Amino acid sequence: MSSGSVKQDPLETSDRGAALVMVMAVGMVLSMLMAILVVVSVNGARQASKDADWNAALAAAYAGVDEYQSRLSADTSYYRFGNSAAPFSKESGSVLVAPSGSNANPAFGIGVTGTWGAVNGSGGRAQFRYEVDNSTYATSGRIRVRSTGKVGDVTRTVTADLKQQGFIDFLSFTDYEVQDPDIVGKPDKGCYKDPDTRTVLKYAWETRTASDCNEITFASGDVITGPVHSNDTIRTCGTRFEGTVTTANTKSPITVNGSGCAETKFALAGYPTRSDGVIGMPATNSELKKETRSDLEDSDVPRPGCLYTGPTQFTFTANGTVTIKSPFTKMTRIGNAAASVGSAPDECGDITYVDAKEDILGLVGNNAVWVFNPRDSSKKPLLGKNRTINAAILSVAHTFQVQNYSQGGKRGDLTVLGAIAQKYRGPVGTTSGGSFNNGYVKAYTYDERFKFKAPPKFLNPVTTTYGVTTWVESAAAFLANGAAR
Repeated sequence: MSSGSVKQDPLETSDRGAALVMVMAVGMVLSMLMAILVVVSVNGARQASKDADWNAALAAAYAGVDEYQSRLSADTSYYRFGNSAAPFSKESGSVLVAPSGSNANPAFGIGVTGTWGAVNGSGGRAQFRYEVDNSTYATSGRIRVRSTGKVGDVTRTVTADLKQQGFIDFLSFTDYEVQDPDIVGKPDKGCYKDPDTRTVLKYAWETRTASDCNEITFASGDVITGPVHSNDTIRTCGTRFEGTVTTANTKSPITVNGSGCAETKFALAGYPTRSDGVIGMPATNSELKKETRSDLEDSDVPRPGCLYTGPTQFTFTANGTVTIKSPFTKMTRIGNAAASVGSAPDECGDITYVDAKEDILGLVGNNAVWVFNPRDSSKKPLLGKNRTINAAILSVAHTFQVQNYSQGGKRGDLTVLGAIAQKYRGPVGTTSGGSFNNGYVKAYTYDERFKFKAPPKFLNPVTTTYGVTTWVESAAAFLANGAAR
């Protein structure tokens, strides 16, 4: 048996070499692709983490504003607190005091060694600090807060304008839809929570046992152009409401249109509707008297006003000045933007703005605010028809109403540009069978500026919240290490 070798084809050997080279090349390409994929994956994870921190830092900045709002709601005087050395506060000239002890706020920290507040639920990873500008609070009721959020190495900053939500959020605000008992006499004991002493009225929706409690009705021909709120049941008679209408009434119907009246018109869909509850009025306007004290610190009473005692007359002139006659007042402080009067002043004639963008007026009475409407012995009116008032009007313990509203025939329109808040609804005219016959027809329009600012020292409800009117994101105010940019 013989053995022999098999002769290999040269072409076959060549093909095998080429295949090996191809396999190695493909392997190298796959290795490179794997390396690239690993790099891309790692970089992508890093970018995703960076993006997550970027978004979370903005959320932390918003959380800072929310946290500051909650402090304001819990303590309406919290606008006084802050860090006067913070860049934003220092630039605005804000007068601030730092809360101490158990009231210390870590969000007021500044600088590298300064503290940060922590976002709840973040385990301390998401943080914020904020700076306060209260320089215009005394004149406009506005606070600005600049909040910086931090997550990881990322910081972002937002600036929010805050305004206290209160009576001037409404064109018409009323606690009780009845006439002032001090003016017309107390109604039946069935109108009261304490029928024996008759000191605390019931709202109509609280099941009063009396059939007549001197209720007031929005009349036919009245046009209310702006937001309306009542803690009581709103009564209407063919009235037209051009804005939101809310009531604390928990029963149905939530508003009542009088029998024989034309249908009341609500221009906005979804209204009238129920509110979240009763909005409480302060017991008195004594807080305004505090605002005239010049012996307190600026943080307590910025820009103190004037206190006038006894009968006082204000005459506003077109050149921006005011002439004040107050014979019982012994000392005054000139050049302030607010005044408090120890008794009720009479306002004669129209009160209008020269510059409707810049001028602003608040009329706050502890007692009734009257629209002057004198008559002679024969009940003939002594003034011309129609009356115009540009102001935010508040009667803390009583009412806003027209003198001699039920006499003298038709007096035209009572035009109010501003806001009206009162404990008891005051009548401005009378109707018969749905037709207007004495006094004024309401022509009320909301001053839209009150959404963003308030007259100097204007009173607010006993409990209130602060709403954000504008948001703006700006360049980060602080680096992640706490240093100011």
